[in-house]
Amino acid sequence: MEQPKQTAELKEGERCVGVIDYSLTLCTCEVASVQSYGVSVLFKGADGLSRSAQVDDISCSRACVEELLHLLTKNTVTPATLHDVVEDFLAAL
Repeated sequence: MEQPKQTAELKEGERCVGVIDYSLTLCTCEVASVQSYGVSVLFKGADGLSRSAQVDDISCSRACVEELLHLLTKNTVTPATLHDVVEDFLAAL
């Protein structure tokens, strides 16, 4: 099954400074054979540099993590702030 992926442009004024790819990740716990989902964020700058961050095991609910993925894209969350945003999202559940 293909994992959802979303893309957003990061702009400063009218100028595009990079593209951010957001992906759903699948994690499998070997001990209990339970699947959980996480997110991965990859920023590709117009200057050629890239940065990434990933948070695994956010929830066993795919729908919950897909909602988070949508919010990350909508708000153009960068790898630098991903962990804080995920913490805030989970605290609000």
